[in-house]
Amino acid sequence: MLFEEALPLRGSDAVLSTLSLVQLSPSGRIQDLLAPGAENLSVLDVAPLGLVVVNATEVEVSDSRAASELYLQAAGGEGRACSLLTITMSCPGPDPPERPGTQGMWQGALRILQLPGVLDCPLLQVLAGEVVGEEVEGSLPWIVSWLLEGNNYSGLLLRLDTQGSSQSLLQAALLGAARRRMKVKQVRPTLWDAVEEARARRAGLKSLRSGLLGDTLTETGLSQLGRALQELQVVKAWSQRLGSWMLKEVKAEAAGLSEPWVIDSTASHSPGLQEEPQVAGRTASIESGLHEKHPPRGSEEQAQQAPDVALQFFLAQARRQRLREQHEIWIQEEMKHLEQEKEEVAGDQVKGLGAREEPSKERHRWHWEQAALRLQLEALQAERDAAEQDLVALYDLHVQAARARTCHELQVFRAWRGLWEERAVTTEHHYRSLLAGVLQDTISLATQNQELQAQNQQLWQTRLEAVILDSSLEEKPGN
Repeated sequence: MLFEEALPLRGSDAVLSTLSLVQLSPSGRIQDLLAPGAENLSVLDVAPLGLVVVNATEVEVSDSRAASELYLQAAGGEGRACSLLTITMSCPGPDPPERPGTQGMWQGALRILQLPGVLDCPLLQVLAGEVVGEEVEGSLPWIVSWLLEGNNYSGLLLRLDTQGSSQSLLQAALLGAARRRMKVKQVRPTLWDAVEEARARRAGLKSLRSGLLGDTLTETGLSQLGRALQELQVVKAWSQRLGSWMLKEVKAEAAGLSEPWVIDSTASHSPGLQEEPQVAGRTASIESGLHEKHPPRGSEEQAQQAPDVALQFFLAQARRQRLREQHEIWIQEEMKHLEQEKEEVAGDQVKGLGAREEPSKERHRWHWEQAALRLQLEALQAERDAAEQDLVALYDLHVQAARARTCHELQVFRAWRGLWEERAVTTEHHYRSLLAGVLQDTISLATQNQELQAQNQQLWQTRLEAVILDSSLEEKPGN
């Protein structure tokens, strides 16, 4: 649950998640558990990053499962009495308005300090206030105090054994924990720009060096210079890590930009075409060439959605232009770093601060040109890969557009044929209805004619009988 909440799910913005794990000792010795050969590390408070273990191994983790497995593998050995686990999460921030084209980084860290359950536990001493003002930077009490204060959520899990423990220490520690719970803190992620931080610290180094030139060398001045160099080393390490990660993300984004263009489509033949061999023969030559290299992959309705090839072409041009601009900015920043490192190496020769011999100008120029060519080559390779992917995607779009056009023409033909058949059936039904009505009228008229003829014949017969009766009555009086 801890890692599931600490490592955010991958959303619209990419997230760089790194993990470091070190072992601490009360004597001040710090060992890197992810790189067993690394010892005698130091812990510093580097603004704006916060608590940082200098030169500690930072391993990139993709999800909570990978982080958990790495932590269990590294911390599974014996003698892990005191350890500090740090999970750092970084994601791109907004572009600063004063420097468009550069991007800050949102960064937050989850730090878990595991302490030994001994009587002189540093946590109890700090909570009880017994080491106030006595913490040395990098020591275990100083780390505990730093984690309890500042831009941090604090959660304490204590396993207390009252037997053999100092009751006054436990009581004072519990009171101190209660007071700290009453404090209101506002915890938020840090927005920072690694390039700006490195530039500011280089400027601070120059001021420190210029100050040492005019004064006598002192331990304080040398310690300040050493501290500034360590902080610059930390910031440069994070800057290079974030720069390489962002370049990888840009390459991945350029590689994945063409994927949404592909419209899965299967131009399945309609049963109506099987009933019309002539129409199927006319369209087979159009569809066969497309289906040989691009077999159908979806429904006919999806294939009828013709992609806008011109729009996607201009979008691909814009993406490649953006990629070139990002590469130019990245190369300029890297070359500035190389120039500043060159100035730092030259400045370290002042008053024995740099013990190495000054390299020749020809060697510096060769190193500078080699680095510039290497950066340009990497940028050109990335741009070439993006252009090839755009070309393949545009070719697929042309094929899909042709297939969609063919499917649309077939759909129009089927609609026209269906409409013609419907009209023919309607007309036939109408004429059949008229014919049936005419026949019904004819039969009705014939029946009525027969009835009238029968009635007429009956009337004639009745009239004839009446005439015969009248004539017979007239003959009787005359006789």
